[in-house]
Amino acid sequence: MKRITKSLALAIACMQMTVCFGCSNSDKSEKKSSSSKSKSIGYDSPDEAIEAYLNAFIEQDSKTLYEMVYKDEWDIFYDYFDDDDLSKKDITNALDQYMQEEIAEELSEHPIDEWKQVNDGYEDITDEFLTWYDSDVIDYDEVRKQYQKIGLQKVIRYDWAVLELEESDDFIECITDDVPLIQFNGKWYLSFWFIETL
Repeated sequence: MKRITKSLALAIACMQMTVCFGCSNSDKSEKKSSSSKSKSIGYDSPDEAIEAYLNAFIEQDSKTLYEMVYKDEWDIFYDYFDDDDLSKKDITNALDQYMQEEIAEELSEHPIDEWKQVNDGYEDITDEFLTWYDSDVIDYDEVRKQYQKIGLQKVIRYDWAVLELEESDDFIECITDDVPLIQFNGKWYLSFWFIETL
């Protein structure tokens, strides 16, 4: 099977490169609060969410990817990772750059309707959610409390969610083949941890 590997490190590096250096404090405050003003797209089932996730890569739609993340989870991201320099525009621009450099060429080599979505199902990772982070990097207990405060219900991880070329062994990993989805208030969202190694 020919593997078209997509680098997580590259995606994260792209995000870091789009940080707005030289922004004023007021600019940073506006960026940090921007997630609260953004809408979030929730789905009734995990299968609907994973389909939308992969479809967003087919359509090169970074805005949908951003809005698939629950807006209150973005606030946790800004609070605990000190990334208030990263606005919605910064993040979607980074995703656009990633998709253009790493996915667009492979997609363009064949008609869009020849690419099909493939996944091997999902597993419940609610109990282990975030435990893979070193305690020096993240205060696991405190962050879990924040997740409970915003209504965390369940976390799952889709295994091997990729775009596969029909009648071929070629496939594309969209940043990663392990995709985390998270449930809030009965709706399913993409967790921002999809940009990290699970």
